[in-house]
Amino acid sequence: MIPITARIQAMFTAAPAMPLKPKIAATTAMTRKITAQFSISGLLFKLSERWHYRRSLEAGTTPADVLALIEDASLTIPITVMTYVNPVLRIGADAFFDRARSAGVDGIIVPDVPVDEIDELRASADARDIDTVLLAAPGTTPARLAQIASTARGFVYCVATYGVTGARDALESTAEQVVAGLRPLTDHPLLVGVGIGTPEQAAEACTFADGVIVGSALVAPLLEGRPEETIALASRFRAMIPR
Repeated sequence: MIPITARIQAMFTAAPAMPLKPKIAATTAMTRKITAQFSISGLLFKLSERWHYRRSLEAGTTPADVLALIEDASLTIPITVMTYVNPVLRIGADAFFDRARSAGVDGIIVPDVPVDEIDELRASADARDIDTVLLAAPGTTPARLAQIASTARGFVYCVATYGVTGARDALESTAEQVVAGLRPLTDHPLLVGVGIGTPEQAAEACTFADGVIVGSALVAPLLEGRPEETIALASRFRAMIPR
């Protein structure tokens, strides 16, 4: 799964060629439109957000514009949007999910809403056949993992490490611990993200997980104005992952 900041339109043309696993491939469009930062975001994503979001805000972009972009892309792989809860509440959950469904959105990640508070949003999403993806982090208690496993829809985003986003020199052992804790509790695919910096690390993660989420490693060339390098690197990631 490859996170793509909304308004990087060139990336959408390449996305259909880069699914990471059959049947659970996804592109994530980040639709955040507030200034607060979710604490997991590392430096590269903060820089990306400042650059792209400033340009986006100056152009008058709204969440509706982002959903229109997704609709216009007409992708044939599942699309998940990641957003803070503020835009959803501002628009209204039912109205937001109505528009998201019509745009072709298949899932949503709202990282600032914990599992204890997700029921209302999930009910609205469920009614429109949109999966509510939840995060599971290292150190989560077995009881809470069970709650996440029973509540999540689509897949579970398994946070690989303590700390913020950003590529690491090696895959953290905590990644496998999170997946192992969830595996007996759910049939949903378990995707590992945060710290996947190389195609080799992605292949290693897929020896115990069902897929990976790669962000910072692919954002770095974009920040330097080299989108072709991002596309080439994404292809290398795809080639290293078992089909």
